[in-house]
Amino acid sequence: MRSSGIAAVGVAVLAFTSACASDRPAEDVLASQIDRAAASAPSFAAGAPDDERWRPEAALPRYHRFDRVEIAKLEAYGASCSDAPATTEGPLKKAWTWARHRCGAAPLPAAFFSEPPFMHPDGRSYAWHARACGAACSKTDHIEHFHVLERAEVAPEVWPRLDRTTLRDIVAGEPFTSDAHTLFVRRGGRYSAIPISEVASAGSRFARGDDRACDVKSFGRCWVDRERRSATRAWGGLLIAAGALCVTAVVALVIWRIRIGRALMNERLLVLRLLAHELRTPVTALKLEIEGIRSGFERLDPGQQERFLAMAGEVARLQRVVQASVVYLRSDSKKTEAARRVDSLRDFLEGIGSDVAGSPIEIEAPEAPVELPLTSAALALRNVVRNAVDHGKAPVRITAVVEPRDVVVTVSDSGELPEDLVKSLGRAFVPSKGADGLGLGLYLANEALRSVGGKLTVKRAPTAFTLRIPRGDA
Repeated sequence: MRSSGIAAVGVAVLAFTSACASDRPAEDVLASQIDRAAASAPSFAAGAPDDERWRPEAALPRYHRFDRVEIAKLEAYGASCSDAPATTEGPLKKAWTWARHRCGAAPLPAAFFSEPPFMHPDGRSYAWHARACGAACSKTDHIEHFHVLERAEVAPEVWPRLDRTTLRDIVAGEPFTSDAHTLFVRRGGRYSAIPISEVASAGSRFARGDDRACDVKSFGRCWVDRERRSATRAWGGLLIAAGALCVTAVVALVIWRIRIGRALMNERLLVLRLLAHELRTPVTALKLEIEGIRSGFERLDPGQQERFLAMAGEVARLQRVVQASVVYLRSDSKKTEAARRVDSLRDFLEGIGSDVAGSPIEIEAPEAPVELPLTSAALALRNVVRNAVDHGKAPVRITAVVEPRDVVVTVSDSGELPEDLVKSLGRAFVPSKGADGLGLGLYLANEALRSVGGKLTVKRAPTAFTLRIPRGDA
């Protein structure tokens, strides 16, 4: 499953890569598209920089450049058509000629519109003023003598509306420029006016861009490459699919390994349970043999007695290890132990102490009857008391208090509990330094109490283990 999925992803990646590699660069495609559009777009010839019809500032009123008195006379004559000066030489000569013509006092010279100056002091061209001459002339007559910013007003179908920045670029002879709606591209001595909406139409590969979306920077503008975006989305989808496939494969592998591991663990636990159970029989036989020899202990010489006591201790230790192993291997059982009656709490604790210590232990407990989960309680108490006897400092004391819901038993001694035992209280197979055994005692005590809803806590110095055992009669 994993190999086929990886192969599919590899084939898809190769196909996608080859498709992208065979594609022409987006800049070349865009340049070709704009070049084709320029061939059929309206065009116009750009004027020279010294021609006032092409200078943006020439389209502004220029009264301040002339004598105020002369300007006042010109305006007064234009309003009344009377009191014209005898001679009109000087900077305002053409303005006076136009004023006389409007007042019907004189015809215009034949070259009036085609010779400079082309602009009236009010910032309009003389050709623009002439468009209102009546039915005898068209609004586009002499359009070549309009200021370039005026041409779009009278012939928008021929002349695009130019802003001042675009106009300066055209006058400077830039290879391309644009405004918000039109791209101007120089072809020879003329500029083609291409609507940007035509380049970025719905069927085109490219769309309008901006600083946030700029796949291609060309002709002074940002463009969005629809094909590249589509390929990027496809690539993203491919990566997501590949990632999902990999995650699925990893999860499946982990689940498979967990199941295999769990099956192996269950098999091993079963074998260990069988071994621990089978070990109980020979250990019991050894225990009986020891008891039989003990009856003739007095007849043994001192050396034999010493060896017998050592052997008896080892057999007792072996018996404890086997019992602890059996309990540990059964500790995963989900069964809840039922509470049983104890006629005297003190007698119960004294029995635990004598079984473990072999000698009396200081016990302070009431004679009151209680109901307890006896098996779990006895297991926990035996392991805690044995730990105090083996590793603590005499005297060992057991105190018990009967509370409404729990029986609280404290096993204390005068020693100081090693820090490693405090840290490893909830872990198995962590024996105290220098101690014999498997390190199961305190772990089993803790687990036995937890299995019935109890709790084991510890204090280091002086050592004190507190066992909280829930009552069945609460």
